[in-house]
Amino acid sequence: MSIFTPPKAFGLPLIAAVSLLSLSSAQAALIDVSNGQIYDDDLNVYWVKDANFFKTLADRHPGGAEALVRGVISGVRGVVHDTPNAYDNAGPGNYRLSATDFDTTTGAMNWWGAQAFVTYVNSHVRFGDGATGWRLPTTYELSTGAPGSELRHLFFNELGGRSDRPITSTHARAANYDLFQNVRSDFYWLGDTEYPANAKYVEVFSTATGRRGLGFDKTSKAYVWSVRTAPVAVVPLPGAWVLFASASAGLGWLAGSRKKPSGTRRVLGMGAASGR
Repeated sequence: MSIFTPPKAFGLPLIAAVSLLSLSSAQAALIDVSNGQIYDDDLNVYWVKDANFFKTLADRHPGGAEALVRGVISGVRGVVHDTPNAYDNAGPGNYRLSATDFDTTTGAMNWWGAQAFVTYVNSHVRFGDGATGWRLPTTYELSTGAPGSELRHLFFNELGGRSDRPITSTHARAANYDLFQNVRSDFYWLGDTEYPANAKYVEVFSTATGRRGLGFDKTSKAYVWSVRTAPVAVVPLPGAWVLFASASAGLGWLAGSRKKPSGTRRVLGMGAASGR
């Protein structure tokens, strides 16, 4: 088969840089960007590093957990809008929040509380880059036609979870799992899953089993693991760019060193490559 033969002026440093960048891209999956977020380069999304962020905020809030709840409720002016259903207590399509919608002891909350908390994170919490756009994980259809979700991808593809095994005890990709904090083997809310025929029910994802929970009642308590779509398509590994910059400097030196009289001897390894 034919193979690429680099021009002589390119030299080994550039080949090394390209190889290192390719290797980094192939191996990278989750990247700790050191500001409370974990980047997933497969889905091009950022996850909140803390998988039970509400409880962490409740424990650390200067005014106490009750003050956090009041702030979350105030952030949506006390009401969450949804598809009209029998649970709406402030008119069709409107649910009025109360402190009982949140459990500050465990960090769980009902569906309306989850909507309000994501709004609160966007308006009151600033990570290192000041990013907003946080939401609940969305669902989609896999190439096999089976139902998938961003959280399912994280569970199986990135953390190495197994069906019907709690993620907290079974995670083949331990290095990725250890990037996160306060992960629970429990139900987590999914976004965009209200049932049109009966909006009392939505879907969740279980990190205890790796399965989606269908027909989950909005009044039940589950956890929030916020995610946001990255503003750019590629976020390179910082280390790879350092290597690339070093190799580029070497490339400049090599190119300059080639400007010598024609009698200069060839450098070994710079000739045409061959192979089969």
